[in-house]
Amino acid sequence: DCKNTFEAIITEPPPLDVSFDKVDSVSCYGLSDGKITLKTNSTGYSYNWSNGEVNKLTISDLKADNYAVTISNGATCDILDTVIYQPAELNLSIFPENATIEFGKSITIAAQVEGGTKPYSYFWNNNNKTASITDTPSENTDYSLYVIDDNGCQTTYVYSKIKVIRPIKVYNLFTPNGDGQNETWWIENIEFYPENRVEIHNRNGQLIYKATGYNNTSIVWDGKRKDKKMIDSTYYYIITYKDIISNTEKYITGDVTIVE
Repeated sequence: DCKNTFEAIITEPPPLDVSFDKVDSVSCYGLSDGKITLKTNSTGYSYNWSNGEVNKLTISDLKADNYAVTISNGATCDILDTVIYQPAELNLSIFPENATIEFGKSITIAAQVEGGTKPYSYFWNNNNKTASITDTPSENTDYSLYVIDDNGCQTTYVYSKIKVIRPIKVYNLFTPNGDGQNETWWIENIEFYPENRVEIHNRNGQLIYKATGYNNTSIVWDGKRKDKKMIDSTYYYIITYKDIISNTEKYITGDVTIVE
């Protein structure tokens, strides 16, 4: 019997020369602008991506997710995987959303931003560019704000509504003589305090007028008692009202004179 001996050398194919060159995450929450790029110095490879793309070194318009690519050169294959991330959702709040202040007082309105990519840029409708503003509005004012993050992601507008109330000013004289001027007793700014009561007494303490919700128009004293014109004299008032700021009951007393 003859025996022949053969010697064979089995070689392992070289590893695939492919790696990730760049992985770009999604810029803004919910978008699909991620991108993955491979790098290689070799040719003849096939690429099968987990999202269905074939034979591409770069895939783009990607949402946040896990991605894998199977690479083969006919003799061997390899799988590379990576993750496309996205920033947390960009959310903007403003405090206070609603507030009431007295005329001449200042108020600070502050923004709170969560998510996105820092730093943030602030855009107020009064042209301020800071995270909080302090202002002294002279009338009811709406403030609006939006924010853009470092990736260019933008929030929707948020609003702060500030109501400005003025103090009550009581005039101490009126002339109900039929000439069309100063015919009724004017209580300036009473409309800011609709929860009010007004009482007027003569010098003897007798109640001659009483009203709830005095407003200078439909509810107003014209110098009469039960449709009877009062004589020229000095009368004494008590104005009770609910202060909107402190939520307490306050009162004002004084005198008013009728002169024809």
